[in-house]
Amino acid sequence: MIARLCLLLLMLSCLLRPAQAELRPPEQVFIPQLRFEHPQQLRLQIRIEPGYYLYRDRFAATLDGQPVSLTLPAGETKDDPSFGRVQVYHKSVDILLPLSQPLTGPAQLQIRSQGCSETYKVCFPPHTRKWQLRPGGIVQPLDSKLPGLLGAHTNAAPSAALSFPSAQHPVSLWLTLGGFFLAGLLMAATVCMYPLIPIVSALIIGQHGETTRRARSFWLSMAYVQGLAISYTLAGLAAGSLGLPLTLWLQQPWVIASFALLMVLLALSLFGLYELQLPSGWQTRFNAWSNRMPGGRFLPVLVMGALSALIVGPCATPALAAALLFIAKSGDLWLGGLALYAMALGVGTPLLLIGVFGGHILPKTGAWMLAVKQLFGTLMLLVALWMASPILPPRLLMLLLATLLIVSAIYLSALDPLPTHNASGWRKLWKGLGVVLLVIGITQLLGAANGADDFRKPLGGLFRSAQAAPAPTLSFRQVQSPAELDQLRQQHPGQPVLLDFYADWCSSCIEMEHETFSDPAVQRKLQGVLLVRADVTANLPGHRALLARFGLFGPPGIILYDRSGQAQPPLIGFMPPEVFIAALRPLEA
Repeated sequence: MIARLCLLLLMLSCLLRPAQAELRPPEQVFIPQLRFEHPQQLRLQIRIEPGYYLYRDRFAATLDGQPVSLTLPAGETKDDPSFGRVQVYHKSVDILLPLSQPLTGPAQLQIRSQGCSETYKVCFPPHTRKWQLRPGGIVQPLDSKLPGLLGAHTNAAPSAALSFPSAQHPVSLWLTLGGFFLAGLLMAATVCMYPLIPIVSALIIGQHGETTRRARSFWLSMAYVQGLAISYTLAGLAAGSLGLPLTLWLQQPWVIASFALLMVLLALSLFGLYELQLPSGWQTRFNAWSNRMPGGRFLPVLVMGALSALIVGPCATPALAAALLFIAKSGDLWLGGLALYAMALGVGTPLLLIGVFGGHILPKTGAWMLAVKQLFGTLMLLVALWMASPILPPRLLMLLLATLLIVSAIYLSALDPLPTHNASGWRKLWKGLGVVLLVIGITQLLGAANGADDFRKPLGGLFRSAQAAPAPTLSFRQVQSPAELDQLRQQHPGQPVLLDFYADWCSSCIEMEHETFSDPAVQRKLQGVLLVRADVTANLPGHRALLARFGLFGPPGIILYDRSGQAQPPLIGFMPPEVFIAALRPLEA
């Protein structure tokens, strides 16, 4: 029963997302590092913050005005409703810039790129970043807004990777730490913890059989758990400190495939095909060493707690591997340490109780412990799918996900008939939840069979109209600068104004055109409103000045002026017709 509930929570947790953060400018979310690999090759590494992405085909580079070829890795396929299938980069990208010959003097490198925010559905205008290159591998940024740039032959991580996570996303931080703590509790529910019980007992009671007061037992047990936590925390700090380099390394297809295969092999061990553990001789010598250490003293207990991670480590390798990979991809040093510390506390909580109350409180072994291991095996398979998703064809990914969901649904008794009489409420609940997973799995199968390539919208193709949306009938007045906007408003005093920021490369802008501005109810609502559009496709100085006036980083964005000439807060991102109509209420005053 417990294992089934955990399995359900695991599946539902895949739908959770961090708390939405405010939109940030491109220089804060696309963080470059540039260095010479050798005199005729540069390497550009860009860390991409969560919720943002870069287009693969929007990269271009020049050296003193002459084009420079770029060696770009394969990106992730994104099904854009306006532009079709495009390749984008999430998390990070590693680009090589070969030079035809070594530098003989100073040269200016310019790299142009473009990205978007998935959260707000806002695309930034194309932006160019500049560096001064000098012989000898010297790289100097010419834009003071570029943080975390690297000089020649250095591997320092950008300073943004060291920011304390709670200051930016406190809700997401606590959810992450809580999830790692629960994962530690689940690890403690497996047989991995049982070899530690005699060690805890020997260290707390000592070798002379003396009795220990419960308060002292608590603090000795706490010292042991903190020692265990030290080992976990150091592992988390190491994974977090690697940050971008490890993430970029993990981006290589052969590395992704290798680690995904490793996750599958670890899952098979949890399903009982083979055992992962230290050699028995090592465990015997370790236990003998712990028996010789003096009990009842805090420092030896702390040290043994740290060393005990060697015993629980091999057994818990699947969960630890997934956790460390998650932390490495976050690139956050403090998050890595805190997350693994929380996991260690989860692992150590039962040990703390055993040290205080004795081993009699430990639950008996049984089928439920096997179910917990199978839960971790399912988790490993989910991790394998997540890791392999960038290199798997979308339909194959959907088929594998469907298989996993359907098998999990069968495990939850989705296909088992309920007894006619005396079916317990729990059994009905598990069957109902299993049916939900079964339906989701079947939708993935149907989507793959129908040609869908996004597991988040498996049936999107079934309801997509084969014909393009009708052309918009609204007529906009065009402006190219703040001065033109002010002049146009002065020519229409007392009239409400709608200023729309648009660009040809903005998919959400095109979506607004096809779905919102073409809606009859929206068009009726905009009667009598002066419609103004700033087409910032070319990203001219006047366009940038207009965006800066309203604190926008790119389209889509809409500014409303009421009849008194007061500008309302910007409307950012795509809005369906009903939401947009509600946002137009200030124009009615």
